[in-house]
Amino acid sequence: MRRLAFAGVIFTGLLACGKVAETAPAERRDEWISGRILEPGYFFLGITTDDWLGVGRESPSPEVKLISLHSGATVPLPPLHMTAFRGPAVFLWTSTTSALQAWTHARGLQTLTGAGALGGAAFAAAEDGRMVFLDQGPTGGTLTFRRSDGTHVALGPAYDGCGGTFFFSGERLFTSYCRGKGGWTLSVIDKAGTEVLTMPGEGLDVSPRGDALLYAMGAAGQLLGPTDTTPTRVADGVLAGFLTPAGDGVVYVDNARSLRRASKGGGAPVEIAASIETVHFVSHDRKYVVYQPVPGTSVLTSTLAPGAPTALPSDMVTSTFTSDDRFFVYVRKTGEVVAQPTSGGAGRAIGADGIGLLAATGGKVVVHTKGHRLLVVDLGAGDAARPIADNVERLLLTSDGSHIAYAVSSGPLAGVFVSAL
Repeated sequence: MRRLAFAGVIFTGLLACGKVAETAPAERRDEWISGRILEPGYFFLGITTDDWLGVGRESPSPEVKLISLHSGATVPLPPLHMTAFRGPAVFLWTSTTSALQAWTHARGLQTLTGAGALGGAAFAAAEDGRMVFLDQGPTGGTLTFRRSDGTHVALGPAYDGCGGTFFFSGERLFTSYCRGKGGWTLSVIDKAGTEVLTMPGEGLDVSPRGDALLYAMGAAGQLLGPTDTTPTRVADGVLAGFLTPAGDGVVYVDNARSLRRASKGGGAPVEIAASIETVHFVSHDRKYVVYQPVPGTSVLTSTLAPGAPTALPSDMVTSTFTSDDRFFVYVRKTGEVVAQPTSGGAGRAIGADGIGLLAATGGKVVVHTKGHRLLVVDLGAGDAARPIADNVERLLLTSDGSHIAYAVSSGPLAGVFVSAL
């Protein structure tokens, strides 16, 4: 999955207890547990990118733990005040003045900061143990980089009042945050914790292999390759934007509110659409966007072959692109679930009484209904809808979208389950 951070209004988740050995065995990602894994009464905390499900309960006795959806192994955690799931890591605080701690399958539970006001803030983690977090001291916060060997590097002051965006991709960490109260800064940091690039700006889009678009809102958009230290200017007046599918260009909204595509190879930008109010959604492959024109209701269009856009209804309440990006699926206020082909043509109704959607593997869609029924619809097999369970209150999708964890609140099958999709 690509990672985006958009600014402005254009573009609208060391305690001994639970410690795992440093040499924790790797788990086979192709093995899954299934069926009921817990009795009723547990609530969901989140899920890591290596599929450790966090759960807790308050009675009959307080309990917090992680369950591997691959092996079924469990790891207890201390009582929590707050927690944040970031990539393969679970960041946690045990009180309002506790130190920030982090758990990963490879390294167990470790302390990252000294005690303070929630011990700082957790931002991102990588599979190899690298992390970035705010170490909140008595005089302010310090953005801190944790190397894969466990040593720390202070990157400098950070002001958490304006938020920030932090992504690990390839060999690098990409950041967009406020240094003190002096405005937004874009920074690229290597595995050793050394800044290889810093520039004013807040706009950031990163591909899985490490390509990046960097820009200051309303100024030049610049591309940075996975091993580059100097960016290439590709567009001017970028209010908000994202990388093209190949990472060799940018699709952006300019200062004139036009949606355009520009190439790293040069040439005049291509206009995709004029008079843009807001870009709402971008497909996983970056080939399609849903945007709000001025005036009018939302439309779907291609970023590669601009043509007549597909009009969408004004009463959409939730939506998603399918994992293969062949459909844009949405729920209307009436509860009707509609699959709109991204290639064009008429949309088709695939369900009713919808309130929630998740994009599963293979172009399937998980639909959660008003009656708390969970269904999976296969858009590549005649829209066949397969019931998963009734009385479903909570649900989380695994990292590859092939399985779902869900909680059944009542009835003879109450409990927490894992099912293949």
